[in-house]
Amino acid sequence: TKTKQTGGKSENEYMEIFVGKNYSYYQKKWSGLESRRSMFSFNLPALLIFSVWAAYRKMYQTLIIFTGFILVLWLIEAPSSIYIGFFFILSLMSNSIYRIFVKRKISQISKEYKTRDIPKILEEKGGTCTASAILMVIINVSLAVRSFIDFIDMINRESRVGDPAGHSLEDAIPRLAAVGEDAVDLCFHEIPVERLENDVFSVSSVRHGCLRFRILNQINDGRV
Repeated sequence: TKTKQTGGKSENEYMEIFVGKNYSYYQKKWSGLESRRSMFSFNLPALLIFSVWAAYRKMYQTLIIFTGFILVLWLIEAPSSIYIGFFFILSLMSNSIYRIFVKRKISQISKEYKTRDIPKILEEKGGTCTASAILMVIINVSLAVRSFIDFIDMINRESRVGDPAGHSLEDAIPRLAAVGEDAVDLCFHEIPVERLENDVFSVSSVRHGCLRFRILNQINDGRV
C-alpha cells in the first residue's frame, strides 16, 4: 500500500502511533478494505457495545452522533427490527469509520503542530481511554436496569386484577358506580377501540386522579 510521507515518517507509522493498542488488528482490517475497495468489515465490539467501543477509542463526536440517532429512533418509537438493522450495519462500517477518524486526526495534528514532536502528540491525542469506556459501561448498565424495571412494572400492571391498590373486581365495581355514569361514559369514549377489545379502561376521579381497572369479562356484559 502506498503511503505518503509526513514530517519524515510514513502515514502508516503515524497511524500505528495514534491507534496504539491492537494496531495490528486494525491494520489488517484496513488493508482488507483497501484491497477489496470496500467500506464494510465486521467489528464485533462495535456490534455488541458501540458506545463503549467509540468512547474507548476517543471518538467522542461519533459517539454524540450515535446517541442523537438512537434518541431519534426512541422518539419515533421505531420497532426493534430497525435497531437491529442499524447496529448490524454500524458494525460493518465501524472499521471504516475509525480509519477515517484516525486519518483525519493525524492530518489535523500534523498541520497544527508543525514545529513540535508530532509522534508524541499523536500518542497523547490518540490511543484509548479506559475511563471513558467505564463511564459508558455505567451509563449503559443503568439504562438497561431502568428499562428492565419499567418492563417488569408494566407486566405487573397489566396482569393485576382490580385497581392499583390491589382491590378485587368486586370492590372495584362499586367504586366505578360512585364516580357517576357521565364520567364513566366519557372515559369510555376517550379509550381506543383496541383497548376496549382488551377489556382495559380508565375512570376519572376527583380524589384519586385516574384509576385503572382490568376487567376479565366483556365491558358490556351488564356489570358496569
